[in-house]
Amino acid sequence: MTLYGHFFRSGCNDTGNCVDEERPLPPVTLLVTYPGGGTEELGPLTPAGWDSGFRTELTIPAGTPPGRIRVRYDGQPRPQRPFVLVVGAA
Repeated sequence: MTLYGHFFRSGCNDTGNCVDEERPLPPVTLLVTYPGGGTEELGPLTPAGWDSGFRTELTIPAGTPPGRIRVRYDGQPRPQRPFVLVVGAA
């Protein structure tokens, strides 16, 4: 599975009146939590390009039970909510 992150940058890109130049954030790490409690870190991932984005591959381990997989970024700025993927019939 390919995960994409977009707009991992500093600044105020949604206000239209920034004084500081927007720049990509330093490399970020995502924390993946699988059903049953296992975890995996993805990264560091370096935001770049016009959208200050990145992409990474996530391979769900064989035998992972159905349920929710949480993909979390806990850096700054804080996201409004974690990403949640549903695997199988949850």
